[in-house]
Amino acid sequence: MTPRMSAQSSGMSTRDRLMQAALQVFSERGVKGATTREIAQVAGVNETTLFRIFQSKELLLKALVESAAQKIREALESSNMGHNDLRQDLTYYATVYQEVLYQHEPMVRMMVGEAHRQPEAAHQIACAAWTPVRHHLISYLDRAKELGQVRPELDSTQLVEMLVSMLMGFMLRRKVVPTHFTPDDYLHTALSVFIQGLSPSQAIGHEKEMR
Repeated sequence: MTPRMSAQSSGMSTRDRLMQAALQVFSERGVKGATTREIAQVAGVNETTLFRIFQSKELLLKALVESAAQKIREALESSNMGHNDLRQDLTYYATVYQEVLYQHEPMVRMMVGEAHRQPEAAHQIACAAWTPVRHHLISYLDRAKELGQVRPELDSTQLVEMLVSMLMGFMLRRKVVPTHFTPDDYLHTALSVFIQGLSPSQAIGHEKEMR
């Protein structure tokens, strides 16, 4: 059984204790193997309290995913992202996204696993939580196209998926394929290549090569 939470967590609210406990249990046992009884025991509360706050195991999982997405949304909304400096804006977004990924790495890995076992449920939860974040960045890239900073023929939705895949893919692979560089080193290199590919000057250069 997953050990109870440490005494340091005693100052947390009951809701936060349950979410932290759920993250531990979900990460170890997966959604199907996790039980509300064990989550409540790890949090140091009774199972009735869990149901009073979250109603079900599935809603508790949804709350965990939404909490991670909310951190990114709040960071984007409180930032100066949108001041027409493409490199600075995308670096800020990617840095925030990477920080949240690593803070919630066990949950991210668990959700990837659940996508194979329960694809419909995982899809519904992830879409509900992350769609606003995706739309925020898609809108930003559309504005950047209007300003002539991004090649107009590139699909903004695909660009967002590329950026997210680069960041999440490295996090998922780094423990399987060890590297000699840090996540920040990777972020810098990946963004440099990504942003260079967005530049309208790249399209002009490619057209010249084709002639």
